[in-house]
Amino acid sequence: MRFTIDSRGIEYDMADPRDHALGSWLVGDVGASFYAALAALSGVHDVATGALPRADMNFGGWDVAVRPADVEFTMEGMPWRQTYLFEEVRQALEEYWALLLQHRNTRDPEVTYLVRPDLPRAWAELLSWEETNGRHPYRGRLGIPVQGPA
Repeated sequence: MRFTIDSRGIEYDMADPRDHALGSWLVGDVGASFYAALAALSGVHDVATGALPRADMNFGGWDVAVRPADVEFTMEGMPWRQTYLFEEVRQALEEYWALLLQHRNTRDPEVTYLVRPDLPRAWAELLSWEETNGRHPYRGRLGIPVQGPA
């Protein structure tokens, strides 16, 4: 899967119709939410390590069922479904996280932030995610610091 970045944000290359479900889930449902991306990364990690036999996610339109061999995308009210290999989804999600860090990890000076305005968005949302869920399993990987911020 290929992504492009323009003034509107991150988009996915729609040249291959097979990429529609995964691409629209990443740029639409996960979007610019570091919290949603952290939750998706955690679910993928939990299935990959066997901590969970299946992880179900819904951040908006797509219902996503993550299993060790594959990931199935469905949408409520639609008879359509798309299945990807587990590794395809993990790779695309990790690439998307890297793009978020690189292109969306800033604060808008015109916006008042209530959660840790002293930190870049990714780290504020990481701390928020960890308050509810415990230490994130991707700490030390993909640019997520092993420790901190405090």
